[in-house]
Amino acid sequence: MYLTLPIYTTKCNLHECLDLFLRSENMSGESKWKCPNCKQYRDATKKIDIWKLPPLLIIHLKRFKYEGVWRDKINSYVDFPIENLDFSKFLSGPNHEGLSNKYRLNGVTNHIGTMDGGHYTSMCRHFEMGRWIKYDDTDVKEMTNLSALKSPASYILFYSIY
Repeated sequence: MYLTLPIYTTKCNLHECLDLFLRSENMSGESKWKCPNCKQYRDATKKIDIWKLPPLLIIHLKRFKYEGVWRDKINSYVDFPIENLDFSKFLSGPNHEGLSNKYRLNGVTNHIGTMDGGHYTSMCRHFEMGRWIKYDDTDVKEMTNLSALKSPASYILFYSIY
């Protein structure tokens, strides 16, 4: 599953981003819903729910915003768990007893720069070695400080259920 989560323009955490993503949205004015039966535009409410969790979860933090002709990058710090991302409170629908709702972080892609240009780096968990590795073009090295996994440059998070 791939989620594109909106982020706040101030410091926040991943649970707050998920709450914002799953919040009901009123569709009115320029954003009215077009009824497929009568073809009329109508006020409506849009709501996204998560019913089932995938074994792999990719979370894209929506760092780029567009307002008319203006573009900007949101450089807010988003705190996210390395272990135990618990999705229990975000699940809707049928009974999920006996299934794991927890994820472990396996990788982070960072974007450093602006909308006009930038650079990507990544950090990945090496399961056989039990360590984290940072990849920056040809510079590949083991990470000794796991707090470096989290930064305002964090852009895409890769999780697996456990």
